[in-house]
Amino acid sequence: MLSSVQKSLINEVALKEGFKNHEFSVEEITKIGGNYLGTIHRVTVKEKDVHNHKKFILKVALKNAEVRAQLPFQDIYQRELFMYQTVLPLFETFQEKIGLGMPFKAHPKCFQGSVEEGQECLLMEDLAETGYKTLDDRTKPLDQNHLNLVLHEVVKLHSVSLAMQLLEPQVFRSLQENLQNYWEKNEHFRSSLEANLEKRVDITLRLLKTDAKAVEALERCKKEIKTIVQEAAVQEQPLVVIHGDIWCNNLMFKYEDSALPTKTCLLDWQISQVQSPVVDLFYLLYLSASKDVLNNPQQFLDTYYLMLKDNLQSVNCDIRSILPRDLFQKHCKKFAKLSFLILLGNLLKLLKDENKSTNFDNDVEGGKGIWKHFFLDEDVSDAYLHRVKDIVYMMLDNKYI
Repeated sequence: MLSSVQKSLINEVALKEGFKNHEFSVEEITKIGGNYLGTIHRVTVKEKDVHNHKKFILKVALKNAEVRAQLPFQDIYQRELFMYQTVLPLFETFQEKIGLGMPFKAHPKCFQGSVEEGQECLLMEDLAETGYKTLDDRTKPLDQNHLNLVLHEVVKLHSVSLAMQLLEPQVFRSLQENLQNYWEKNEHFRSSLEANLEKRVDITLRLLKTDAKAVEALERCKKEIKTIVQEAAVQEQPLVVIHGDIWCNNLMFKYEDSALPTKTCLLDWQISQVQSPVVDLFYLLYLSASKDVLNNPQQFLDTYYLMLKDNLQSVNCDIRSILPRDLFQKHCKKFAKLSFLILLGNLLKLLKDENKSTNFDNDVEGGKGIWKHFFLDEDVSDAYLHRVKDIVYMMLDNKYI
């Protein structure tokens, strides 16, 4: 049931889009296990007595009091609206002005939103209306064609930040105040995260107890959790605007007349922040890359770096002046462990049998809490165990742990 604020927002946008005597219908399309910070609705606006309609996507913040008490919902929706209304339009203007070779445009249009307490929502374009599709099976890694397409967009997104720091540094600094990472802003959230990461490692240690090499590596990670989280909160140049949550649930692809994807779009910018560029890379690598890519992560990272170098060169910016190769490798080593620890829970949710998936707000209301929802050892799948082992051994082989 939509609130009066949300209904007024839909009506206001409909008028702006040229509807004069309209009505609208709403259908909830949220998939279980598919969205943690809101319910997703498809809104169809129709002109009365005329065959004219337009579809939108409305994301509405959860109203569950227990969930809202544990997460900063207003801040989260404020962040996403800031990305859509300020950051991404600013990026588009800047990259057009400087003539960036590969500009970033892979985001949906946001028509309007509300950040009123308890009424948070965003009204977006419905990408399905223009041919974009979600992936059929979110448990499978992206094949090389899909992965390359997403990686190209990550390069484009990060290129804008790096070029802006070199060419218009004051403009970039003006964005940083509103894009701090959440554990840097909130000591309680950071402490809660550290405690949860330790529990995630403990459970994973029990699951992998027969693999001595993996257990030894995880025990080292566990001892360093506090340091890993605190170091990540210390901003180390260079920084870029990252998406922060790149995985299959937040991606849509367009295929035109081929089975191969031709375009992708990044959804859900709620945890975007100014952070090291490698955070997006390891998120994508751990959650979405195939085992072949995991076995050779340096090729994946090198591909990113060379594309980034070429895109910056298109506007006469030298990557060595802001992100030399040795500093890039230093960032990789610093964030590989943190990304792994955080994604232990995300991996479990990703690789869970859909028949066992549960709603986030129902779990919290049932006493499981926001963190336990992401890690229940009784629901661990064989696919999860194999994936975690693959990542641990990749990290060992590359001296990340």
